Amino acid sequence: MLSVTPVRKAPKDTEEQTNQIIFGEYVLGLDIFEQWVKITTLHDGYTGWVDQAAFDWSADRPIQHKQVISSQLARVKTRFFDAPIFLTIGSFVQSAQLQLGQASEIHKKPLSEVIHYARKLLGTPYLWGGRSIFGIDCSGLTQIAYRMIGYTLRRDAWQQAQQCKHISLSEAQVGDLVFFTTKDDNTITHVGIKSGAKTIIHAHKFVREDALHSSGIFNKEKRTITHRYLHAGRIQPV
Repeated sequence: MLSVTPVRKAPKDTEEQTNQIIFGEYVLGLDIFEQWVKITTLHDGYTGWVDQAAFDWSADRPIQHKQVISSQLARVKTRFFDAPIFLTIGSFVQSAQLQLGQASEIHKKPLSEVIHYARKLLGTPYLWGGRSIFGIDCSGLTQIAYRMIGYTLRRDAWQQAQQCKHISLSEAQVGDLVFFTTKDDNTITHVGIKSGAKTIIHAHKFVREDALHSSGIFNKEKRTITHRYLHAGRIQPV
């Protein structure tokens, strides 16, 4: 299995990347077209097409992962390659594989600790469908950061909003999600993590920390609101 595998909208290399699978995640094969396999991810139920050569299809059932990469990058030795490979933060591993970097046990941590992991991704370039240190989108950032504190978020911003108890911005605490739109209606198109009293970490051009106003995200370079505020949300423990 590769460290990062693109998931395409249709079975062709030139098709839009809608998602990525990172090392240690499990998928279920649904259909085959030439060298492509239509899959759904077991952690969030997202569907798309992957090149079948990118995966080990021999596993009968998923292994219960106990550790997740907590450093920005880590080097591990796997049974899939002769040489070690580099894995991105959020990848699942077994402890014996780790050669360089850090991994942490998977368990629930306080919501406020999500900011520690989100800040490790500061400066990561924006990439549509991305979920790694090499490129990430807004909901990929929130999904990976929350994984590090033991929560499983769904893939898209609107789906993550459905997992939340809706709260006002004045009620929101550090670590809560905040949802925005760039449209004229109230369609959710963007999500970030409240990082301070009046700041937010989000992925826009790159992962950055911007001012959070009651009207939305204020971009100091553009000196304007780039994303209009809709509501905040608190993930409910399961």
